[in-house]
Amino acid sequence: MPDSNFTSDLEKFITDSYAGIFSAVSHACHNYQCGVTKAELEDLTQELYLLLREDDCHKAKIFNPQKAKFAAWLQTVANHHVSHHFYQKHRTEKLTEPLEDILLNTLPATSNQEKELWWKEQHDLLDEAIHTLSPHDQTIARLKLREARNEEIAKELNIKSTSVDREWRVIKTKLKQIVSDRIQGKTKL
Repeated sequence: MPDSNFTSDLEKFITDSYAGIFSAVSHACHNYQCGVTKAELEDLTQELYLLLREDDCHKAKIFNPQKAKFAAWLQTVANHHVSHHFYQKHRTEKLTEPLEDILLNTLPATSNQEKELWWKEQHDLLDEAIHTLSPHDQTIARLKLREARNEEIAKELNIKSTSVDREWRVIKTKLKQIVSDRIQGKTKL
């Protein structure tokens, strides 16, 4: 890894690392069981590549060779990028079990179109509530709602697997209260 003070050296290094970026993104997609097409995999790789090069390689300058090998750091960055991408893409998909536990409303017995609109409104409300949490809690909530296993979450956040369940119970309680207050008009998100 070149000296992070020389942006042109970093840009060249990142360009030369494109195959490693592709590999890290591919591995992250496999770990998250995303089932991406080759075109989506290439798009994700290109997004991460551009992210590493933007703002004079600001993100790449964060890498510290005394703390980790470049490949391990890059894999962590790719994991976060892929996780965020698919959370945004699928945030309104079916999350029935976790949502039923968090959201207090009942599903209206009306047409399918009205039910879909209701679910979208509930997802949006839940997403707004998640944004009020700390970054750590947001990560746990998003990964749990994507049905990630406790071991995956623990590894990503560098915490114990048993801590994930405990923290998730606390987070669900917070989300229930936030959503309940929002539905009752007590607070605005």
